[in-house]
Amino acid sequence: TTATHSDEYGSSGAYFTVWNDGRNGTNDIYGANVPVNAAVNATISSYLISESANKQVAPAIASCDGKYLAVWSDTRNQGVTGEDIYGALLDGTGAVIGSAFQISNGIGAETHPAAACTFGKEFLVVWEDTRNANSDIYGARVSVSGAVLDPSGLPIAASANNEVTPSIAGGLVGSGYGFLVAYDDPSN
Repeated sequence: TTATHSDEYGSSGAYFTVWNDGRNGTNDIYGANVPVNAAVNATISSYLISESANKQVAPAIASCDGKYLAVWSDTRNQGVTGEDIYGALLDGTGAVIGSAFQISNGIGAETHPAAACTFGKEFLVVWEDTRNANSDIYGARVSVSGAVLDPSGLPIAASANNEVTPSIAGGLVGSGYGFLVAYDDPSN
């Protein structure tokens, strides 16, 4: 088991956490509900979210409208498109709805995903993307039903410099809702 993980507080009064785990010989994505009042040494049951013959790493999770979206960097198409961003929709208890789906499959590596939601409307998934030779930040909206609304990705920060390791938050902006994406620009 590796330490790469992400947590999200859900409407059920528990934290849902995801991580990549090598217990089956490859890095798969696992999750668990952790009650807020759980003892430090409590035994928490984990379960498989996504399994692949290739590695799946750097998971992140967001809560929206009583559901979760777990996202990660996935190498199942390594020989064709490089690392891609995949996701799985989960119900409020953390049970997987349907199966894992591709969020981005651009040429080059898509890594370091992050996700957020705003007021039950939709998720925004952002990631580091090398489709333009250097690292840029791209994103895609995902509906609360799991439909990818921007399958080609949207450029969030794309310049001649490298933009890396994005993070994201959703919230109220004026009279509507929006997202704030932060990232590192090693050139500055």
